[in-house]
Amino acid sequence: LLIEALKHPDATVRKVAAHHLVWEEPIEAETSLIRALYDVSDDVAGEALFSISYFSNQMILRGLAEASTSAPERRRS
Repeated sequence: LLIEALKHPDATVRKVAAHHLVWEEPIEAETSLIRALYDVSDDVAGEALFSISYFSNQMILRGLAEASTSAPERRRS
């Protein structure tokens, strides 16, 4: 349910889903959380970054590396 909520049209719903996935830590959420790093809402992207910072595998590390080089300047800090 939380993974699907990352696709919701309301940024608040996406933000809450991204935040709560940190506690679930399902491997199925990795791709969706990486995609959420590029969300138009900075709040959603920030919560996605917060959640995936607790995951540690090559897919997450590659996703973070790519996001850090292709995301807008405001998200590179």
